[in-house]
Amino acid sequence: MDFLGCNNITELQEQYTRYSLDLSTFNRKFLYFFIREKSTDKHIGWCGFHTWYTDHFRAEIGYALDPKYHRQGLMSEALSVILKFGFGSMKLHRVEALVGSQNIASKKLLKKYGFKYEGLLREHYNINGKNEDSEIHSLLKTEQIK
Repeated sequence: MDFLGCNNITELQEQYTRYSLDLSTFNRKFLYFFIREKSTDKHIGWCGFHTWYTDHFRAEIGYALDPKYHRQGLMSEALSVILKFGFGSMKLHRVEALVGSQNIASKKLLKKYGFKYEGLLREHYNINGKNEDSEIHSLLKTEQIK
């Protein structure tokens, strides 16, 4: 409920119905997978695709992880599976990633999987009232690391 911003079980059920019906806007969709801790089954993060342009076979990847679980290789493990799913089951040709210029860990993760830096989007995000740049990186199906 926290992740989806739901205040009660009714709102959660409405969100579930939207997701189960393959929520989309125009030709754009999204697909997220939750990352759970094995021992407690606690939700500790997510990884998946948003801004999925089905007509163009491309999507933007996104991910987040509870800071207590950083630097343990969990997102690296998740990204491997998610990329295989995207290029395989979703039939993507291109995966895009937008990352804050200061997010060194995320940029290293993308580089590990073969993403290429394409450019800077100036003052692209507004974080806590401050406009910040983001970088765009991409990976094509033909470039993916096996």
